[in-house]
Amino acid sequence: MKRTHVLVCLASLVWLSFIASPQSKELSNRDHQLVRVYGADVESTLLYKQMLMMDIDIIYSESGVLKALVTKEQKSWLTENGLQVEQLDLTELFDPSVFGVAGAGLYHTYNEVELELHQIELTHGSIAKVFDIGNSIEGREIWAIKISDNPSIEENGEAAVLYMGAHHAREWISVEVPMNLAHYLVNSYGHDPRITNLVDEREVWIVPMVNPDGVEYSQQVYQMWRKNKRDNNRNGHFDPSVDGVDNNRNYGYMWGYDNEGSSPYTWSEMYRGAYAFSEPENQAIRNLVLHRDFVFAVSYHSYGQLMLYPWGYIDADTPDHKLYTDIAAEMARFNGYTFGNAKDDVIYNTNGDADDWLYGERGTLAYTFELGTMFVPPESQIEQIWLNNREPALYLLEIADDPCQIYPAINIYADKSDYSPGDSMEVGLNLTNPQDEVEVGVYVWVDRPNQSKYWILQEPQITIPAGVEYSNPIWRTFSLPLLPAGNYSWHAVVVDPATEYILSESLYHWKLSEP
Repeated sequence: MKRTHVLVCLASLVWLSFIASPQSKELSNRDHQLVRVYGADVESTLLYKQMLMMDIDIIYSESGVLKALVTKEQKSWLTENGLQVEQLDLTELFDPSVFGVAGAGLYHTYNEVELELHQIELTHGSIAKVFDIGNSIEGREIWAIKISDNPSIEENGEAAVLYMGAHHAREWISVEVPMNLAHYLVNSYGHDPRITNLVDEREVWIVPMVNPDGVEYSQQVYQMWRKNKRDNNRNGHFDPSVDGVDNNRNYGYMWGYDNEGSSPYTWSEMYRGAYAFSEPENQAIRNLVLHRDFVFAVSYHSYGQLMLYPWGYIDADTPDHKLYTDIAAEMARFNGYTFGNAKDDVIYNTNGDADDWLYGERGTLAYTFELGTMFVPPESQIEQIWLNNREPALYLLEIADDPCQIYPAINIYADKSDYSPGDSMEVGLNLTNPQDEVEVGVYVWVDRPNQSKYWILQEPQITIPAGVEYSNPIWRTFSLPLLPAGNYSWHAVVVDPATEYILSESLYHWKLSEP
């Protein structure tokens, strides 16, 4: 076992007329230069769109400064448009010491991932099982490991969470966090009560290397390679100037929505493929997801120290934006990452990516984690990057049975369920707050199916202390007016006063008899 913006990782055209020797310890990128770009208009929407049209590989962007991989022609174009361009060293993206080292040093190769996953199954077979979920372009198995107390069967009563690494080949660190997670869960089981409970009560699925062909090519031939190994021009041999598909632009939801969030051109590193799910790697993930009801999914990438969530294809929030944001805020307490979506200007627009598909088609709350500050950080940083992101991974497992449990909960109740006109009803509320002190709005009414609401009552602002559970019977005695006989309900909701987002709700059903 190995020990283990803001714009991030936007790829584009990379003409690879030079291929490094597998033994070379040098970072090879003869045709491209890594540059820092800054100027008054560097983050303007128009200029940014022009950069995309020029296929400039924007690596990182923050506070009016871009890092990008550019050709000489692209560099000239930037300066001609009034921007300042400063040349940087490629070692800002990759630690050069790992190249040419047998087995990629402490980073996992495909063969090592395969061996370790099967070793986990061999030594922890009661809680771990390895599955071949599909094959890559070049025929490598795409391995998944399920960790649970009944790993061989589908446990319909248990919440499932999916963790994925290495959609993009050059992002080696993205393999290390899911691999470390697998080892941590099985090694802690039976020793740590918290982990034992999570493994017993959840289905944990881990796919450490979605794009094994690309990772092998990046580790052995060309470090900057991003895509898979699709032979786009079908000439029978791999030509890096025109071949490969970006696996994180090939998912089905809003695939090809526009040419800004993905590219229709085979030579672009954002090339989305001939059609949605054209790539076997994406088909493997699709088939796994379609047979499981994942509550959460995490796709690990690098770099930028970000946590991202939908929508990616447009500058808009999802209906679950508050939930996405509040969960991310809790995870950020552990890793300190910036979080948001394209609308928040935390990330550029993408279409055909895993997060949008998982959420848009399956209702899964899907996150992308951009790990670290380099594509391939120094080996000495692997352990700390894992530790920074361990608690966020475990936190999602803990709340997977009910993601809304992070909010104050309300329960409305009464003294009985069958009343006669003129009776007195005793009504109360029970409020639970699992988080810090919070101000909420509480709205309560009586309704009857398919008819208008009665007696709308409200407490527009209540402060609930941190971590409490208490009964607060707002109405002790309530005399029932003359109403038609029938079935009624008390309906109570807790809302965020700022957004009116419903945090929790409760119903209490009761009957009013004939006089």
